Amino acid sequence: MKYNLILLFCITLWFGSCRKETPTTTPPALNCGSITSSLIGLDTESLKLNLNPALANFTMMDLDNNACVHELKFQAFEDLINENCPDLTTEVLCCGCIFTSPPQSHFSISFESNDTTVVRILDISTPEEGPLSIVGVHE
Repeated sequence: MKYNLILLFCITLWFGSCRKETPTTTPPALNCGSITSSLIGLDTESLKLNLNPALANFTMMDLDNNACVHELKFQAFEDLINENCPDLTTEVLCCGCIFTSPPQSHFSISFESNDTTVVRILDISTPEEGPLSIVGVHE
């Protein structure tokens, strides 16, 4: 009887201590100055550090027969940038238009620098499973 109580106590303690972590849906804060500098310098690695954590929140959604299954994610990513970095203007140029494996999409970010409009194109990997991620930046 004594061992049964001890066993019951241990099992209760073990199950009570296990907590399933719930994933966060709060997007990370964006460092707009660093993003702008990275865009000017065409620094892909810095952009990955700054933007991939935000893109990681946009994992696969249901297909809904969209031409681009990531259309809603891109809209949410655009909203995130526009809300946090008002000096940056974003636009989805194409979804899944680069036929690599996985397909890539083009995402435009423009801003003013020294009285000139600077436009940069992000190449974003759009896998069927897993998060979106930046793979390159170019003019």
